Amino acid sequence: MRVLFIGNSYTYQNDLPGMLGGFVRTLAPGTRLETGAVVVGGATLESHWKEGEARALIQKGAWDYVVLQEQSLLGGPSIDGVAIMNAPEATFFPHARLFAQEVVAAGARPVFYMTWSRKADLEAQQVLTSAYARISREQRGLLASVGEAWLRVRRERPGLELYAEDGHHPGPAGTYLAACVLFTSLFDRPCVGAPRMVELPEDTARYLQQVGSEVGLEGRVQAP
Repeated sequence: MRVLFIGNSYTYQNDLPGMLGGFVRTLAPGTRLETGAVVVGGATLESHWKEGEARALIQKGAWDYVVLQEQSLLGGPSIDGVAIMNAPEATFFPHARLFAQEVVAAGARPVFYMTWSRKADLEAQQVLTSAYARISREQRGLLASVGEAWLRVRRERPGLELYAEDGHHPGPAGTYLAACVLFTSLFDRPCVGAPRMVELPEDTARYLQQVGSEVGLEGRVQAP
């Protein structure tokens, strides 16, 4: 299986592709996973599209999946120094469509990596969930509902810290949960039994595996 990641620090912090690889070696040992990545801090899908490197890699083909991760505020602007959530119709949907069309033309399937709301703005998850679910259905892609898994954990176990100190990047537990959802979304099987690739208590790892598996499988059921 060959997977290309297009995104920013929400993908490369704590090495999400590498963590997924560790899961595959343990849970799907008959599968050889190869990954590629075009990940730039703060990048939007629009900036990736204009820069061209991601498109060039997609067009080379031989990918099975291309994971598309938009900037955490859907490319939102800053007003008086404060970043705000963008309307998905402004830049996210247009460039998600362009990338999805390139991915399909190259013989792969797009995977929409739903991100999570910032720690101080839990309600923003509604916007992110709606936007990613809509574009995934429209483009007949896979939906990796990472943000919904984060939302569930924050409600069920508020003391379990998913965030880095800045309140929006993923901490180790957050990336671990994202890898669980992504594994389940790609392989259509639970990630229960995944290796602990970061420092987590065993019971915490099992809990994150359970949530990631359940959310990931729910997303598969809802997929077109």
